[in-house]
Amino acid sequence: MARIATLDIGFVLLVCFAISVVNAKTAGKDNGGCSETVRDQLCHYTGYYDVCVAAINADPRSNLKLCPRGILRILIDRTLSNVTVLNNHIAHLLNDPHTDADTRDSLKGCASVYAPAVHDLKHDLRLIGFKNYQEYYRLRTDVDVLESCPYGCERSFIQRPKPARSPLTSINNDIQKLTGLMLRDSFDYMST
Repeated sequence: MARIATLDIGFVLLVCFAISVVNAKTAGKDNGGCSETVRDQLCHYTGYYDVCVAAINADPRSNLKLCPRGILRILIDRTLSNVTVLNNHIAHLLNDPHTDADTRDSLKGCASVYAPAVHDLKHDLRLIGFKNYQEYYRLRTDVDVLESCPYGCERSFIQRPKPARSPLTSINNDIQKLTGLMLRDSFDYMST
């Protein structure tokens, strides 16, 4: 009788273990192959952990925080939001009568650097599903081009007859970090 009880307990433990393994394997499938630790994995992979976590945590769409593509969407939206802030600041400075002519030219240069990159990224945002590598690389190229915009914008203030300090440096740095996160983070993680 004791031997039967031991076998029954062993069998029950084995069944419980098997059920927990199946639940662990299917938990990711229920979320589209995503897990709650994806954010931490992605953010640790970059050099901007605090920026990454802050950008993701600030987004109210909790369903997007569970998988790399959702996090990529959050980072893209956050970057586009920062570009909107930058464009609004440029418009404000252009309308300010105290802004000198050289600064106006540099500000217009910044706006012209960002405009096509933002247009392409917004247009190709639908490709975030990555049905094939062609879509993956097209969206990655859009982000790569956008990453170079802060540098081009800052150079427009340095490469002029009288170099000046850019009033956009802080926003440009934020955009640079976010696009860098996307390139190092989400795209690399999804390509493995």
